[in-house]
Amino acid sequence: MNNRYKKPIPCGWFAIEYSKELAPKDVKPLKYFGRDLVLFRTESGEAVLLDAHCPHLGAHLGHGGQVKGESIACPFHAWEFNGEGFCTKVPYAKNMPPKVDGKQAIGNYPVVELNQMIWAWYHPQGVAPLWEVERHAEL
Repeated sequence: MNNRYKKPIPCGWFAIEYSKELAPKDVKPLKYFGRDLVLFRTESGEAVLLDAHCPHLGAHLGHGGQVKGESIACPFHAWEFNGEGFCTKVPYAKNMPPKVDGKQAIGNYPVVELNQMIWAWYHPQGVAPLWEVERHAEL
């Protein structure tokens, strides 16, 4: 039982992983901002951060999810989601299910790689980044 006072999480850029710790096709479960998240690197090398649960049956994409090209596939039924949180493929369906067709199915977070870190933007109302991560030449 958690008896701690729930304090608000400030908006801003948060360092969530070292860049060198996330190779292409790596998938990592994370917990930040009071949420379950999944961090993965696409085959082309882009770091992506999404909410962790598949909208189909709730599987955690960070536990058994696989990177396929520029998307991550759910470990239950292999639904694929791109870095913007849109479902790009349902392997066994002829048509995209209405639940996800043309809609953002999973929440995504702006990500920047700078200073040897992967930074994620968080704002409680989903506001776009209000400033950039500061570059440090020595890093």
